[in-house]
Amino acid sequence: MVYYKHARLKSTLDRILEEESNLGHHLKSAVMADMLTRYDLIFEDSEKHYQYHHECCRRSSTLVKLINQREAEGYKLVFHIMSDLATRHELFFEKEK
Repeated sequence: MVYYKHARLKSTLDRILEEESNLGHHLKSAVMADMLTRYDLIFEDSEKHYQYHHECCRRSSTLVKLINQREAEGYKLVFHIMSDLATRHELFFEKEK
């Protein structure tokens, strides 16, 4: 089954990622809409449970640092979205629980 969620604030996004992860749903798609005013997320049922982490940054040097840091913690980058007229990187990481 597929589930659609949307959020306007990062705090709401983080809460949705945690809730859906606890329900056993896997993040299949993440996009930005309405000029950075909304995150649109699509989840699907999964037998595996995942933990998600969302990061945002503006500089490419920070981008590389965040990717390396999260990979060292066992996360895998699953979505990289340019938002806010290409001035901000939105990163979604996952790892199995």
